[in-house]
Amino acid sequence: MIATVLLAAAAAATPPKRKAPRPRPLPPVTRPTFEAQGREPGWSLMVDDRAGRATLRWDYGKQVATIPLDQLDWSRTPGGCEDSMTGVRFSDTVKVSYGGRTLSGCGEDVRYDGESMPTLERPRPAAGGAVATDWTIVELDGLKALVRPAKVTISGDRISGNAGCNRISGFYRRTGDRVRIGPLMSTRMACPPDLMAQEVIVIRMLEGIDRFEDRGDGTAVWSTRDGRRIVVRR
Repeated sequence: MIATVLLAAAAAATPPKRKAPRPRPLPPVTRPTFEAQGREPGWSLMVDDRAGRATLRWDYGKQVATIPLDQLDWSRTPGGCEDSMTGVRFSDTVKVSYGGRTLSGCGEDVRYDGESMPTLERPRPAAGGAVATDWTIVELDGLKALVRPAKVTISGDRISGNAGCNRISGFYRRTGDRVRIGPLMSTRMACPPDLMAQEVIVIRMLEGIDRFEDRGDGTAVWSTRDGRRIVVRR
């Protein structure tokens, strides 16, 4: 009896254990120092060396994780890397291992105003011009009658829209008349064969865009490295 009373008193005197607070999720990287991308399945990596974290998107953007750099298994190898679909050249070959899978692709450093990091500059949002602007594709590699209108919106460092069937979104960079788009993620809705064929062409050409020419009449020409053109109108 006395032992029971003593045990009850001891239990009452012992404060309850507090659950350890869950770590707050890291915010996604918005100003990377290095970017990489790959395909099959579509993935992208944004690394911020200064903040010590990276944001990985895979399965065509359906899965997202922001990871401390000291916990991310990845490598970059200089020497040049070419995107297998668009032919766009990057400075490094990149491999990322995460969640039991290994992702392979290409990447490069990102440069900002007033900083010494090499390669293309990431634009900032602006009112008007090519950034923060809605565009309708009116000509696709010489074809002026699209099966269904395709439209994109460029806002800061993002491009989004509809390729005729599915929604698309991805990264956008422009410095002077040089442009780089992608990787582009898309939804997986099934559409008639002619629309699906148009969509494949739109996405592949957008990801191969290399130059931008503003005609000054509300239209612009986006040209790929191999000379194909997309004419767009505000």
